[in-house]
Amino acid sequence: MPRPTRRDLVRALAALPALPACRTEAPPVDTGAPISEDPRASEPTLPWPGVGTPDLATFPLGVQSGDPLPTGVRLWTRTVGGVPLTLHWATWDGAAWSEGPPLAAATVDGYAHVDLDAVADDTPIAFQFLDDAGAASPIGRCRTAVSPTHTGRVRFGATSCADQDHGEFPALEAVAAFAPMDFFFWLGDTVYCDGDSTTEDFRATWAENLSKPTMQTLNHATSGVYTWDDHEVTNNWDPQTIDPAVRDTAFAAFYETTPIRPDVPGRLWRRLRFGAAVEVFVLDCRSERDAAAGIYLSREQLDWLKAGLSSSDATWKVIANSVPIADFPAAWDIADSRSDRWEGYEAQRAELLDHITDSGLTGVLFVSGDLHQTCVYRVEETGPRSAIFDVMAGPAGSFLNVAAKLLEEGGQFVYSDAVWSATWFECSVDGTCRVVMLDETATVFLDLTLDIQGNVVRTDTAIHP
Repeated sequence: MPRPTRRDLVRALAALPALPACRTEAPPVDTGAPISEDPRASEPTLPWPGVGTPDLATFPLGVQSGDPLPTGVRLWTRTVGGVPLTLHWATWDGAAWSEGPPLAAATVDGYAHVDLDAVADDTPIAFQFLDDAGAASPIGRCRTAVSPTHTGRVRFGATSCADQDHGEFPALEAVAAFAPMDFFFWLGDTVYCDGDSTTEDFRATWAENLSKPTMQTLNHATSGVYTWDDHEVTNNWDPQTIDPAVRDTAFAAFYETTPIRPDVPGRLWRRLRFGAAVEVFVLDCRSERDAAAGIYLSREQLDWLKAGLSSSDATWKVIANSVPIADFPAAWDIADSRSDRWEGYEAQRAELLDHITDSGLTGVLFVSGDLHQTCVYRVEETGPRSAIFDVMAGPAGSFLNVAAKLLEEGGQFVYSDAVWSATWFECSVDGTCRVVMLDETATVFLDLTLDIQGNVVRTDTAIHP
């Protein structure tokens, strides 16, 4: 009998009878006087005209930017034109666009990755690729990260689980229109490549999603920060049993299709700094696993994460975590699903969480995907770990785990539902983080504020109206 998959688990839970949700409002908590913040650079008030009319026949996947630094950003496109590309770009000075020198953009099989460097921090950028035949890509927008000492607010978004069979992803347009973002987390399962085996297979699956107008709207508006889960390769894949050729082909497709700027070539886990408010730690929770040895992250990655959290002086230390780390009720453990989450690797889970609590670290925020739920919750209901929040963002468009309604709200689970959605965050050096969730109709269905001490400071939007 084949081993049950996570999809089997979700569907089994969804068949259970729903329980009435309840919630206990926590009184507002005074976080102290706000710290004076440096103003952020203004958003452009005029569009950059670019250098040509966008030609989607030549640039069907649009453009992307990714992994912004205070000094620059990585820019990406895919062309089917087969001729050399030139990157045209401009920066906003607060009143007008100023064009920089064009840059040659080398391609490999039509994929271009260009590092735009030597740009000042917190600078809005517009960019467009042009080929030698005169065809132009769509125009993309992004901005460099703020310097590590800058005390302005940092805004970002997140989602997960964008199954191409869902069709369009209106929640992505909703979050792009809601408010500006410094970057956007793609937390894994950005495509569903189950059954793909060749380079052509993986490229076609990625192209199906990236060619969608709703995904391009978001990609053209802000920078992506990517990690992966399983479906970028195949459902529930295991490093010990997968065909190495399929794994390597899937990995190559992922890296050629995303604007990742690795700290170390070929290594997914990395850290990015966004002012005094936020430091981001992007994890690889999939490719280093060894269930028999109890390894969820390699020893190198886990030690890197612990040391980075301890050394960071950012107010918020945000961990991009493809699979939740919370302690879930027993019903979530059926079909051996526990083995696919941090809970199935309890020694490493305890090592990381004990490091956070024993070191007295504050402002550690996990942002996770995977379970097709839309939740804000504490890592554990009681004890020192209850001050650590995990936010499950998405799904952007995959089957909904309606069993999320079984999680009783008011204790560990501040909010729990299953909504096609994307989440917007605003982190401040005053120790607060606003969390806004938007559905496919652009409706804000949750708007609350957390603080670094583990409190829910404010809830503006009625939960389950």
